[in-house]
Amino acid sequence: MIESIVPVFKLLCFDFGKYACIIALSLFLSNVLAFLVEFTLTLSSKKEHSGVYFLCFSLVGIIISAYFSVQDYLGVKRLFISANYVYAFLTLYSVCALIFFSAIKKATAKRPNGEKKKEVMDTKVEETMPTSNAVKYFKKEDITSEYLNVSYVKELINSLKEKDISESDYLELEEFEVYLLRFITRQPEAEERIELSKYISKLIKKLSLYA
Repeated sequence: MIESIVPVFKLLCFDFGKYACIIALSLFLSNVLAFLVEFTLTLSSKKEHSGVYFLCFSLVGIIISAYFSVQDYLGVKRLFISANYVYAFLTLYSVCALIFFSAIKKATAKRPNGEKKKEVMDTKVEETMPTSNAVKYFKKEDITSEYLNVSYVKELINSLKEKDISESDYLELEEFEVYLLRFITRQPEAEERIELSKYISKLIKKLSLYA
């Protein structure tokens, strides 16, 4: 059993000589390159980049770099001529990895101001906001083309005025209510329907907002 393990340890303890420090530095530089690629993808891509893979890559790189830097210190001392050099290099590597990871997370947090958060917000609104009966009513094609039910519209206005609405919205409803008085005994004419449609659109938005 032990005889089968010995070759594995011999392979792990292979002396890379003067190349040990080069391998340690190469791992650090590859980590910098990986950060630049990940950061660029985070800013430009629509897909989510949590930075977990980069963090795992950095941890593996630090561990392997620690092995080769210690080997150089214990061997030819081409770069790591003292234990302080090894400590300083690994500390620098670790701090840079944390800064890089934080930058990726920050870039991910800023990007959702565009498409991702907007999609989540739109989905949430669709799920939580029920369809108003008034909105269904105003979707009928004959509301502005054939017949205007003034009484029904006034009922909707009154129901809105009973809710906790802003003062500006309340004043707009008052204005619309006054405008409707001209249609108590007649239907709106073609030019009047243009102005009426604007009032109705505002009313629909308010009904959806305060539903």
